[in-house]
Amino acid sequence: MIPGGISPSTFSQYFYLGTDCVLRESMETYVDLYLSSDGERASEIQRRLKALGLKPGIGEHDFLYDWNKIVGPTEIIAFADRVQSELKGTGVILRFTTIR
Repeated sequence: MIPGGISPSTFSQYFYLGTDCVLRESMETYVDLYLSSDGERASEIQRRLKALGLKPGIGEHDFLYDWNKIVGPTEIIAFADRVQSELKGTGVILRFTTIR
């Protein structure tokens, strides 16, 4: 059991703030990149993704998009379409992961 009486299966939907635990009311989409040495420069890819509202990540994922709300599959796919359109022709392979 996690402090605060929350079961491990429910824990991923919560954030710890000090000693309090609060329900997470937003979603995040992580974008991982696989760059080609024959493709666009990494700095240009970063510039384009930042223009779409993604933040560079440090650690497990390359970029993060914070929805600041709960969204459905239609919005997530529309977002992935925008990212794909922006990076078309750059040689980048993308992997998207969205969590709630």
